[in-house]
Amino acid sequence: MVNASKPAWIFSCGVLAVLMLATAMRFYGLSEPYLWFDEAFSILLSRHAPEQIFSITARDIHPPLYYVFLHYWIEWWGDSKFAVRSMSVVFGVGNVALIIWLTRLASNRNTALLAGTLVALLPLALRYSQEARMYVLAAFFLLSATLALFYWVKAPNRRRYLVIYTLLISASFYTHYISFACVLSHWLYLLLLGQRQEGQPHYLMRPSWWLANVFVVVLYAPWLYSILDLVTHFDTFLGEGGLAWIAPPSLNRLPLIFWVTLTARTGKDEYWLFYILLPAVLFLMALRVAYRDQHPGLFKMGLVIYTMLPLFVLFLISLIKPIFVERYLFFALTCLPILVALIVDSLRRRVWKFFVVLSVIALQLNGAAVIYEREEEYYGNRQNSRFAIEPLSDEIARRSRPGDYIVVEGSYWFLALVYYNQTTTQPQVYYPGAPTYHASGYGSSALFSPYTDQVYLRSLRVLPDGGCRIWWVVSTDTKTIIPTRWKELFQRPFGIVSLHLLVTPPSADGAACPPAPQIRDPALGKVPLRE
Repeated sequence: MVNASKPAWIFSCGVLAVLMLATAMRFYGLSEPYLWFDEAFSILLSRHAPEQIFSITARDIHPPLYYVFLHYWIEWWGDSKFAVRSMSVVFGVGNVALIIWLTRLASNRNTALLAGTLVALLPLALRYSQEARMYVLAAFFLLSATLALFYWVKAPNRRRYLVIYTLLISASFYTHYISFACVLSHWLYLLLLGQRQEGQPHYLMRPSWWLANVFVVVLYAPWLYSILDLVTHFDTFLGEGGLAWIAPPSLNRLPLIFWVTLTARTGKDEYWLFYILLPAVLFLMALRVAYRDQHPGLFKMGLVIYTMLPLFVLFLISLIKPIFVERYLFFALTCLPILVALIVDSLRRRVWKFFVVLSVIALQLNGAAVIYEREEEYYGNRQNSRFAIEPLSDEIARRSRPGDYIVVEGSYWFLALVYYNQTTTQPQVYYPGAPTYHASGYGSSALFSPYTDQVYLRSLRVLPDGGCRIWWVVSTDTKTIIPTRWKELFQRPFGIVSLHLLVTPPSADGAACPPAPQIRDPALGKVPLRE
């Protein structure tokens, strides 16, 4: 009796150790990186009431569920960097547990523990488990839905698994639109599974499967109007920078996505043959594992499809509208360690097993160091030394006077400054042609749509004369020319950002400087308006 239970006991201890490793690595240095544009948007939006969140996200690229979750998380734990990022840590560790569970269904305990260890160390998973964005939550829903689907495949008459699947897929669509790629992988998996199984009804022909998908559509129907509105105003949305930052794909993006997942680097410095060959070998070996799957549920094949198909689907879509980027594929790429573990399990020679495992772990540990040094080659650099927005904001708070203006050139660090702002002054953003694009009410400007005239500046000349003090936040290499009669009293660089204190000339009629606009919406600043 003791011997029979010992392997299960050892496996449980192994799972606990892997989860503790994942937790420690995700909490390490959690509050250090500066809170960049996307994270600031998450917090500023999540400070709103849930009904306002639904209204604002109807005009943004991402749906509302993550922000609603974060809203209640903030109510409990506050909106510090550590607090808001810790929600992603929790779901990130949950993803590690789900990956162990999924791998255990498809293979043995050792393979499951290896997959869990590799995803615990995975640089891509580390990065986005430390970021206040929706990608980890979406992956949690989709991995859970895949788990529910596998259990339904094992017991098709137990419809409760399909009920759970329906709710999880619906939740994922309310979290990230790219969830459709996961659903496609589920359909392809069931299609191929039905071809391999004889003597029983095809899974795609079962009424319960179709009913589950109909209910997904029904549950998502209330949000379809917002998708139609986004499509209708897509050009306006692009003017907000919604997807314009994503480069059109080229064939080298496919191996690149592999390298950034495992090493947090693009791999472009590697010898070109190695750069292409290693991902190609992984892909072919994964196909071999799927083809040789003898499990009645073909779970290995299902996991290979879940990981690989979304990459090719988004790559093809990106030929029309670029969306091929690692964060949007996080739910699939986070399962890359499963494929590595399954490939290792398929190898016959122990020496090859050790070689592959040690090589991958070495790559990942190097990538983890890159993450902790904030040198990762993902979009959205969070290095404090380059983007010293927090000390810049501290400097403004220390030296500012009542009535001072705060003006930021460009939106990239504008939202971060709004988050870090300690004054009652409403920061303003300067964009040439702002009313045409950057105050459209779509994308990030949806946050400020009731206060467009207060926040967005078409020209610096609209700022009043009268000796007004203006805190001017710009890139150190800015080419913007300030009005000639303005005087500079102070200048200090903060990484690649520069802080200037400017003073406007006396007004023609001798009038004093009117005070700067004050914060009117508590969600847009930590300090409420003082009446």
